[in-house]
Amino acid sequence: AIHSVKFLVSIPSEIADTNLADDVYLSYGFGAVILLIAVLLWFFPMTLAHQIIPSTLDQSRVNVQAFDLVRAGASLIGLWLFANAMPTIIWFLFTGVYSARDNQSFIGVLSPSDKIALAWRAAQVALSFLFIFKSHYFASIAMRNIQKSEVDS
Repeated sequence: AIHSVKFLVSIPSEIADTNLADDVYLSYGFGAVILLIAVLLWFFPMTLAHQIIPSTLDQSRVNVQAFDLVRAGASLIGLWLFANAMPTIIWFLFTGVYSARDNQSFIGVLSPSDKIALAWRAAQVALSFLFIFKSHYFASIAMRNIQKSEVDS
């Protein structure tokens, strides 16, 4: 959200000083979308936590099983990967859209190293979704190894 505020203030004013003054509204639109995504991501972890870990009647205690903790850990890793990758992806999209002209794709204006970085970040987002939405799968793998070691001892 902090990056979005800086973006909403600085980038459109710089565009207004250039010959791209007609694109200021588009720039504010991108900033508003980024801010909306930031607000949604602000509430997403708490919503996810309420679905994974059930609250008890006594608010000072939470009854949590090991399986639920591993699921929460996998989801947090996924959220960290997602939060780490999205600013770069948004920057690439913003740069590509503003640089592309005359039916040129935004990928076409990126350098080869930027294309590799974009592909890496896209893979990171895909992996983050895997960690977030398939956290029960990772928890079952982790708990199987723990249960196997308890049986052996």
